[in-house]
Amino acid sequence: MKVRTDPSNLPLKSSNFNKVQPRLYSESNTRGNAIAWLAKPQWSDTAAVWSLSIAQKRAVFGQSNMPLPGGQCPVEHEKEPKGKDSDIVAAFWHESPAALAAEVAHYLCAKSIVDLTPGSGHWALWAVKKRIPYTGITMTEVHRDLLMKRLVTKTIEGMIDPNDEDLYDAAYTSLVEKKQPAQPETAAPTTPATKPKTPKPKTTTKHPKPAASADKEQGPDGAGGTTREDLMKKIIEASAKQDNAA
Repeated sequence: MKVRTDPSNLPLKSSNFNKVQPRLYSESNTRGNAIAWLAKPQWSDTAAVWSLSIAQKRAVFGQSNMPLPGGQCPVEHEKEPKGKDSDIVAAFWHESPAALAAEVAHYLCAKSIVDLTPGSGHWALWAVKKRIPYTGITMTEVHRDLLMKRLVTKTIEGMIDPNDEDLYDAAYTSLVEKKQPAQPETAAPTTPATKPKTPKPKTTTKHPKPAASADKEQGPDGAGGTTREDLMKKIIEASAKQDNAA
């Protein structure tokens, strides 16, 4: 955006008006008659663009300031879906950026401001920062109330922002920090203790005792002998004979 300024015909009486000063947002100075280049913020940037719901925007404009509906479009095209009352949109689509209001007020060395189109309050916020009188003519009472709330919010944000040379207040910032509740310290996440693994009991399979072998026991000389049953009978008989003999 490039804006040309020519205040030669304005009845201004200020000792600083003819003083050459550097621009606020560009590398040039007030000697020239052009302010360039100023970027228009994105509509989706809610920090730089005043955004309202469609229902609030309708109340801000009022019935008499709503755009008139157009006729039938001669060209066929895909129709956009109708927005809901809760959808958030820019309050003013074709508004100049706040940097332009600041540059013009800085260039003219404004001492007071009468604003017939306050819009999002760019000129009003400049007046707050420089502590000069301001009068704005809003469209509706809703516009006035919402704009006042926005200016209060912007002023408080500037009072606690160290980068704001006009509004920053160290004492107020310190008081706000003291009033804020202390945040509890977050303990380091602890890993749950793992339970020791209990050994599973060993299952022993009981095997059936083998049946008595029918194989013949071999004698001490390696020759084939009698079975175990026959051997036991012989041992019992031999011991019985010894008892009888005694």
